[in-house]
Formats: sequence, structure tokens, C-alpha cells
Amino acid sequence: QLKRRIPEEYSGLNLRAAHWFSEHGLWAEAVRHALEAEQIELAAEWLERCALDELRSSRVRNFLGWVQKLPQDALKPFLHVFSERCH
Repeated sequence: QLKRRIPEEYSGLNLRAAHWFSEHGLWAEAVRHALEAEQIELAAEWLERCALDELRSSRVRNFLGWVQKLPQDALKPFLHVFSERCH
């Protein structure tokens, strides 16, 4: 409801939450809130930090859901780094 009623406040609250989670090393939550705040570049940067943990912990659905929300331009640098880490 907050998102519909006061979208600016909703976005700001999510952005503040995203930064709080990132400061505490809770990257998955930081990504989720950055996406809710429509901070795509920030979400992509933080996704890079937690991708392997998400996949190793069998949270593939979370990971794929986040990846689908990112535009292709945001994924290019991330995929390059991710593929290097996998090899």
C-alpha cells in the first residue's frame, strides 16, 4: 500500500534499508531493497558480492529473480566477473 500511496517515500525507505543491509554485510537483503528502490546499478554491484553465496546455498530462485529484474546493460560487467570466478 505504501508503494501506491507514497511512492517517493517507499523508494527512499527501501534505499535506506539497502544501505543499512550493505553496511552490515547482508548483501542478499541489500540487493532486494535496492531493486525495490529501483537502484539498478547498486543492486547489480551488490548482487556480484552475494551471487556465489546464493547459489551455493541453493537459493537459485532468489538469484534468478534478481537477475531477471536487471537490464542487460547492468548484467554485462557482473556476468564477466562471475564467469571468471566460476573457472
